[in-house]
Amino acid sequence: MTILPGLPVEGADENTIIERIRAGSRKSRRDPGGRLLGYPHTRPHPIGIEAFKAYLRYNTNHVGTLTRASQETTASRTIERELIRMMGAFYGDSSVDGYVTSGGTEGNVMGVWIARQFLRQSGYGEMVLFKTSLTHQSIDKACSLNSIACVRDVALNEDHAMDPQRLEEQIEHHIRAGYGRFLVIATAGYTTTGTADSIEAINGILERASSRKAIAHYLHVDAAIGGLVYPFCGQQKIDFRNACVRSMTVDPHKMGYVPLSAGLFLCRKDLQKHISIPIRYANGQVDDTLIGSRNGAAAVACWAVFSRLGQQGFRRIMDTLVRKKTFLLRRLMDRVTVVSDPGTNMVCLHFKNLPGGRLPDWLEKKYLLESFSLASQKRLLRCYKIYVMPHVTRSVLEEFATDVAASESAGPQAQPENPQTGSRRLP
Repeated sequence: MTILPGLPVEGADENTIIERIRAGSRKSRRDPGGRLLGYPHTRPHPIGIEAFKAYLRYNTNHVGTLTRASQETTASRTIERELIRMMGAFYGDSSVDGYVTSGGTEGNVMGVWIARQFLRQSGYGEMVLFKTSLTHQSIDKACSLNSIACVRDVALNEDHAMDPQRLEEQIEHHIRAGYGRFLVIATAGYTTTGTADSIEAINGILERASSRKAIAHYLHVDAAIGGLVYPFCGQQKIDFRNACVRSMTVDPHKMGYVPLSAGLFLCRKDLQKHISIPIRYANGQVDDTLIGSRNGAAAVACWAVFSRLGQQGFRRIMDTLVRKKTFLLRRLMDRVTVVSDPGTNMVCLHFKNLPGGRLPDWLEKKYLLESFSLASQKRLLRCYKIYVMPHVTRSVLEEFATDVAASESAGPQAQPENPQTGSRRLP
């Protein structure tokens, strides 16, 4: 018998394997008191972990869109169907279709894919996609996969959101140029700024344009970050209550406190028929999703967390997070330029007293922060996005503010003696 390299010939000792995998379960930056500030990730809600674990042993497999399925379903599939209807009602249309995805990228690819197929059968002329310079890169990926060549960036307004007036001007310009199919990507919660496009204003623009011209339009909302934030902050309508919104994506594993990976893709009833493909080995069944087989435990975890928290639970968490963020801004008051503060648990900052606005490397690493360039008030600033998530305590925010102050006085080359405590060795 030929022995092939790579895979062990005989199984390893179980205790050795357990010891290795336990090394990954030690204290995490996402545990309470953790110093992860730069990403919208946190420790999942305990009931979400329990729900995920409860269904992992069944290795349950979900295929297709269960709100469109007519066959009998398993317990986990019934739960996913309930979840989609529950969240559809929350976002303004209880009759939506959709499914639990791997995350926001899959949801955005689905939205663009369905839009392309829908618009091919509607309207006339060429198709154009409108987005902004801050739109998530998954839309670029979706355009590449769907061979959408005509993509236009709409200018941002002073609030770091798509400028409605510029969008209307661009649509009118393209109508005159012979375009008749329009796909608009709106964002509720940009990754870098936390800001949101005015879905209501964009909706009005599309309604006015279609009332004057025989055009076809599709509005997709990327609410991966803001879908479980903006509704609990008394903000604008970002969902299906706007008649032109045809699909949206939300990420429960971000602000929904559900274990990775779990996203939601929602769309108007029967839109997924435009991308459905028959399953040859299952009579009468179709696959109208992007990845096909998926883990049903994620759907159960979403349902469990959303059912446990409810709207009031999410609102209480968000109120607490916003108060913590306000506390941080007060501590940093004279040291930062607030580039964007959308009234949520997220803020975009420029550290004006540091050379080039750049934090020292050790401070970036300690709090897992990454800088980026952003145009603000006709200046290009070095900025940082900070997400105050449930694991972030006031003491961590106090420590961060103290570290920033010390880095200003010590200079950018100062190195900490102990990056865990923030104590420093001065030059």
